[in-house]
Amino acid sequence: MKKRTSPDSDETDSSLRFSCQSCGQSLEAGPELFGDTLPCPGCQSPVNVPLGRSGPPALPEIKARGKMSTPPSAPEAGPPKPTNRKAVKKRRKSFLPVWLKFAVVLVPSLVLGCIIYAKVSKPVKFAEQGHAWAQNKLGLMHLKGDRVPEDKELAFEWFTKAANQGSAKAQNNLGSMHYKGDGVVEDKTLAFEWFTKAAEQGFAEAQDNLGSMYYLGHGVPEDKARALEWFRKAAKRGDDFAQTRLGYMHCVGEEVLMDYEEGFKWYHKAAKQGNEVAQNCVGLMYYVDGGVHMSTTEALEWFTKSANQGYHEAENNLGLMYDDVLSDHKEAVKWYYKAAEQGHADAQNNLGMMFEAGDGVPLSEDQAVKWYTKAAEQGHSGGQGNLGLMYARGRGVSQDVAEALSWYTKAAEQGDAWAQNKLGSMYQNGEGVPEDLE
Repeated sequence: MKKRTSPDSDETDSSLRFSCQSCGQSLEAGPELFGDTLPCPGCQSPVNVPLGRSGPPALPEIKARGKMSTPPSAPEAGPPKPTNRKAVKKRRKSFLPVWLKFAVVLVPSLVLGCIIYAKVSKPVKFAEQGHAWAQNKLGLMHLKGDRVPEDKELAFEWFTKAANQGSAKAQNNLGSMHYKGDGVVEDKTLAFEWFTKAAEQGFAEAQDNLGSMYYLGHGVPEDKARALEWFRKAAKRGDDFAQTRLGYMHCVGEEVLMDYEEGFKWYHKAAKQGNEVAQNCVGLMYYVDGGVHMSTTEALEWFTKSANQGYHEAENNLGLMYDDVLSDHKEAVKWYYKAAEQGHADAQNNLGMMFEAGDGVPLSEDQAVKWYTKAAEQGHSGGQGNLGLMYARGRGVSQDVAEALSWYTKAAEQGDAWAQNKLGSMYQNGEGVPEDLE
């Protein structure tokens, strides 16, 4: 083998080792054979000798780091347009919120539309095929304008078709329309007939309605014994209105022996179902120790549950608790006001007293007169007496003894002892009236 010298070292071996591509035998050739073809000693196959090495491979060019000068073709003002992948992604992202907005708005709307269509088309399809449940449902939808135009005549037609097939729910709905004169001529006799048909099938709501008609003597002679019978049937089936009425009848001893414990039991069953009237009654029974141990905590809890459903009696009772028991006059005013705005005469009178005394609100005799007047005009004896006093003393209104006498008289005729005493004093002293000691 020939050797060649290198300027960097004394001598280096310039021969080239390579392999036969057919049999893999290792071969060696000197520079003089580079590029020639030789037979393989092992398999005799021709082998091309590589050209050999011409020196070490060139290193890749190292580019300068740091800020590069702006090429002449770049614009003089503004940043150069991004050309890297990250910048391209940023440009794409700017379009995503627009599509997302369309998706957020359109997709739920389309889904909701499909659901509404399905809920409307399904009852219509089955109602037209004569299914009573669908006819009753379609009647309710037209009665309430639920996903279809409100049309009480159509509601009546569908209820009638279902009722004639024996649907207790439809019979009860027909009874309600006749009872209220809702879309049809009011006819309590017909209402009684439809309620009876549904009640006899064991439909609790109709049983309660039938009991109420017997209790009130609507469409049938008053018969509280029969009313009690139907209320019991409905109450045992879990109807909360019937349970509430049954509780009342036990508490006042109507057609049954007075029994607060039994009354509380039925009130409590209805209250647990969320009946706001029953919740208020349970609160009262805890407040006055009726059938259960007295508990202001329990009373407050049940009054609050009922009041939060907007029941005006409970709102007034809750105001009384905050006023008299908890001494939180601002909270009392809040609840009195809620009930008073619904026309509750007791609450209107109580609110007037809060304004007159300045408890929980700035003192205002004008506001006191306003609320006393509202209560008095509803026939509330307390409001009438308080309004009479404001006229007698000229507080919040111009003094007017004759007007005071008028309101005292109205309250006294209702048995209000305080007003009777005031009226007696006026006659005794001849205030605005001829003196009359008798």
